[in-house]
Amino acid sequence: DPDGETSEELRLRAVLRRLLRAPELAIELTRVRIPTLGGSLAAVHAEPSRPVDADEATRLWKEQPGSGLLGDDELPTPRGSLGHDDAAVGRVRASGGLLAFVVALNDLRLGAALGVVGAAEALTL
Repeated sequence: DPDGETSEELRLRAVLRRLLRAPELAIELTRVRIPTLGGSLAAVHAEPSRPVDADEATRLWKEQPGSGLLGDDELPTPRGSLGHDDAAVGRVRASGGLLAFVVALNDLRLGAALGVVGAAEALTL
């Protein structure tokens, strides 16, 4: 890609836009494939339709089935995502109308795009 994005990042962005029915959704993500037992990790930067601060986003994720919000002292990791279906969401930050977060999930039990979509759907306002 001329912008330096990997095929994995382009593919995940396309899937997210299709699943969220938002073809113009402003989303920046970093996805790196590394050999792991089955977990996956994505750093996501999204521009919600209205400003959402980190406190509101974390409140919404706490209420969302299938999302496991991690504490400030915990980091989402592929290894930590094994053994359950919840997408582990952490490192939540908001600035300038953008929302950034990291999501880890078990690819063998829950597809990567589906886990990220679940985390993003919790923010649908």
